Amino acid sequence: MRQPILWLIGGLLIGIGFVGAFSGGLLFLLAGAVVLVLTARRYRERLRGWSAAVYAAGASIALFLSPYVFKESQCVQSTDPGCYHAFTLAVFAAAVFLALVGLVLGVIELRRWRRSASS
Repeated sequence: MRQPILWLIGGLLIGIGFVGAFSGGLLFLLAGAVVLVLTARRYRERLRGWSAAVYAAGASIALFLSPYVFKESQCVQSTDPGCYHAFTLAVFAAAVFLALVGLVLGVIELRRWRRSASS
């Protein structure tokens, strides 16, 4: 298996584990952390790939929360203490930001790799 796939799988498992943390997702979170730690230990000298893990974690969280963000919520006008719509929006925004940071880091890594390969 190639290195970028391992980073993506680890990030994806962490994203799934974060979203489902209260319904058995902690096992996914733990599995993702194990995959990332083992991958980082195996490829110590080349830590290229963290951007893929950051992107996968952010994108998977945003993808799982998107149905709750883009559909009409009756919680918006309610002051019910059981309404978590603002929290969902904040986590969605943070996840999108995390995915964008992963993409930017990936572009930076690719440019750095191309410069070193052409030299």
